[in-house]
Amino acid sequence: MITRGRSCAVKTPEGCFICHLFRLAWPLLCKNLLMRADSQFESVGRMEQADDQLVELAVEIFKMLADATRVRIVLALREGELSVNTLADLVGKSPAAVSQHLAKLRLARMVTTRHEGNRVFYRLANEHAHQLVAGALFQAEHSVEDQPRHHRPPIGEPRP
Repeated sequence: MITRGRSCAVKTPEGCFICHLFRLAWPLLCKNLLMRADSQFESVGRMEQADDQLVELAVEIFKMLADATRVRIVLALREGELSVNTLADLVGKSPAAVSQHLAKLRLARMVTTRHEGNRVFYRLANEHAHQLVAGALFQAEHSVEDQPRHHRPPIGEPRP
């Protein structure tokens, strides 16, 4: 949940990780990156600036997902939480490589963790990362097929 008035959870020597990444794009929100999506702005000028800032952040999110291994990780996590070793088997990469990708996704707050003894399980932080990946895959189908699979009726159902 996005809230106002809470300090950012991930710190670097430069301060909050997200603020460090986006310090130029987030001048109004640097102290607290998180804000209510439905919050009201006091002036039109501030709203336009925030819209520009959200566009910049959206670009960074797309950059985070611009890696085939990360897309495969998001797809694997759509059904629930998994360990690094299980994810590594599913995406066909070494556990060390998957762990590095998960660390980046975690810093971007796209995945969260649960610890059980000395094992760590990862899951999607919310449904939005999966929705972005699914939308990208649907768009990719449009570029290679005249009638993409997601537009076809399920097998056994008559066409309208």
